[in-house]
Amino acid sequence: MSNLRDLEQKKQDLRNLLADSSMSDMHSSVEAKLAKINAQISKIRGSKTVSGSNRYVGNSKSAKGATMSIRKAKTAATAKKSAGATAPKKTLRTANYSDNRSRVKRGKQTKQEFDTVRFENGNNPYSKRKAKKATEKPAKKAAEKPQKDKTPKAKKTVKEKPQKSEFAGNYVENIDTEKKILGRVLALHGKNTTKVELEKILRAFNTAKTNRTIRKDSVHAGILEKVYNFILVTNSELRKPDAKTPKIVFKPETLAALQNVVNQDAVFPSILVLRKYINYQGKKPTKTVLDKWFKDATKITTKDKYYAKVQEAMRVIRIYEAGKSQTVFIPKTALNGLAGLLGK
Repeated sequence: MSNLRDLEQKKQDLRNLLADSSMSDMHSSVEAKLAKINAQISKIRGSKTVSGSNRYVGNSKSAKGATMSIRKAKTAATAKKSAGATAPKKTLRTANYSDNRSRVKRGKQTKQEFDTVRFENGNNPYSKRKAKKATEKPAKKAAEKPQKDKTPKAKKTVKEKPQKSEFAGNYVENIDTEKKILGRVLALHGKNTTKVELEKILRAFNTAKTNRTIRKDSVHAGILEKVYNFILVTNSELRKPDAKTPKIVFKPETLAALQNVVNQDAVFPSILVLRKYINYQGKKPTKTVLDKWFKDATKITTKDKYYAKVQEAMRVIRIYEAGKSQTVFIPKTALNGLAGLLGK
């Protein structure tokens, strides 16, 4: 390859010398050299064709046989082409394609018209797409949707919540210690009780006796003594190694007596709200805590004995929520009055 390239370069240089009119006296010698170089180039190219043909016809064949086989292959290919040329070919473009294209550029012919001219024998893809869409749409309309049942559905009956009956007992600021302890005992009825729970109730009994909040001359002394002895015996049985957790069940008469005592009194709803309010003094309660407190405070009606105090408490909390104070600030006089009312 390098020899051939060098010869080609020399050939080009000699041609440049021939083209130069100032070198006319050397033209004859240059032409002789150019003929010699052309002979060398043709010789090199001829040897390449012979070697290339030997790859296909075999190394044993001569160069002349290789060239003859190549010629035969070429004549066979031309004969095949001439035989196939007799069959008519489909022409996609018409004779006036260039004219139609120029008309489209000038805006005198639409794209659809241009495509119908461009493609013959129904080969227009644009028209095929349109025809396909036209055939699909009626099929979709033909498929009818199942009609929904328009019969009116029966309305769901909303269960009304049972309204809470008004408390028939007395509202008080604080419940007596005796009734508190009996209420804790009543809560054990029908439940499996552990030794720890019983010991807590016994401890409350003993503390109340020491502080003389339970007295022998009390109205409820009989039921208190009966319940105390029952819990004492049950607790002693639980101390045995093989003891099982008992289920506390009171006799009907004992259960009725406990319910009569416990259900006599109830704390004012306003007192429960004020107890939470007094605990906010000097603190920064969160919005969720205050929202829950406001929900309970708005339920207090004018019938409540301490309605005015609840309204004052709401005013103080609103001041804190407005950012006018960093913490909940209850005036000292109001704080002392609430502490005495709540027994703190």
